Amino acid sequence: MNAQNLLFMINPEFNDIPKMKKFISSRYHITFESASTLNKTKWFDVANKKGYLKAMISYRNSTNIFEWTNFDNWLKTIDNSPK
Repeated sequence: MNAQNLLFMINPEFNDIPKMKKFISSRYHITFESASTLNKTKWFDVANKKGYLKAMISYRNSTNIFEWTNFDNWLKTIDNSPK
């Protein structure tokens, strides 16, 4: 079994998240972790514009490897912006 299949078995809700398969298979989740650690909010902006917000949130909620402080702070700024 490959790592992606295992991740989807452990987190069956991932099957319902738009673009989650590509988020994982393209290794965007690794880049996402780095972006959060290094506070590269531009990466979050680009990923959000490309439709990966739900995937980012779902992945963040499924992991507890480290603190997601930078992503969480960025998320608050978009949640409070006018739609």
